[in-house]
Amino acid sequence: IVLDNSSSMQGDKMRHAIETIQKFAQIMSEKHNESQHFWMYLITFNSKAKLVIPLTEITQATLPSILESLETIQATGCTNYHAAFQLQNEVLDDIFKKMSSEKPLHLVRFFLTDGEITEGSRNIDELYDLMRLINTRSSTQQLRLFTRDVVFGYGTGVNLECLQALSAQKHPVSHETSCSSLVTIMKPADIGPKVGETVYGIFTMFGANVTVSINGGVAVATELFDYRQ
Repeated sequence: IVLDNSSSMQGDKMRHAIETIQKFAQIMSEKHNESQHFWMYLITFNSKAKLVIPLTEITQATLPSILESLETIQATGCTNYHAAFQLQNEVLDDIFKKMSSEKPLHLVRFFLTDGEITEGSRNIDELYDLMRLINTRSSTQQLRLFTRDVVFGYGTGVNLECLQALSAQKHPVSHETSCSSLVTIMKPADIGPKVGETVYGIFTMFGANVTVSINGGVAVATELFDYRQ
């Protein structure tokens, strides 16, 4: 997870972004069992990028510390996508070197922002590649790696042009396809259903038999019904 904590995210946008991550962590902790394991890391970025939560398995035991870390995040500074994706690549490179090749590894990269780049590179083609870069120096050639990218845009003033280009399924130059999507959060009521739909897509990505229901605007992983139906 890469979270924009620049000044433009102050107020409702930051609260909604934090709530989005909280809901994901809560659902994943509920679905943790002996056969399904979920990990997360959290990078925040403004002018610079920072690893706030190192790679952590999401369980009922670790959930309180994850939620506590989220509550400490403050919005300040400029918005530098390049710094964010550069640190993401370093973190993932370190993670891949430690991962076993016995089972498939499903990597879902979340990018949460309001879309306004105010510092660093504004070249979307370059940032598109940097966001999806898998460092060939790591041992990923031995890993069965599957990737998905989900861009979350927050606020009524979100820069959709930028985020639509960043989340495009077709590469801007080669036109190769990738598993990418854009989710917009305009108001608090959007969070539960859109987190639910995204979680459903993540689970079905690797063949898990899971359904998601929305109770009072809160996404809950259950066995009640197929969310998309």
